[in-house]
Amino acid sequence: MNAAAHEQILGEVTASQRRWLVTGAAGFIGSHLLQTLLAAGQHVTTLDDFSTGHVRNYDKVRAAVGEDNWRRHTAITGDIADEATCHAACAGVDVVLHEAALGSVPR
Repeated sequence: MNAAAHEQILGEVTASQRRWLVTGAAGFIGSHLLQTLLAAGQHVTTLDDFSTGHVRNYDKVRAAVGEDNWRRHTAITGDIADEATCHAACAGVDVVLHEAALGSVPR
């Protein structure tokens, strides 16, 4: 994606408040989505079971976005295969970015 397209999309995201769910947010891609959304003033719920992601990625996001932005983050530790956990995570959410995945094909 070129810089102009990136800026246009970021502008559209920033223009309206939404509630987002990012699954797999403790992973590389998910944590970068979390950081971008929080920096854009959005409310973000994350769902991760930390089977491949790391708490240190959340720590990096928190340091990057600051405490005011971090307060718009709600973390849920759980498995996307659990129906009740998914229902809880989706409550009040407008957009789901599904990044959770096994890190290994054989698993």
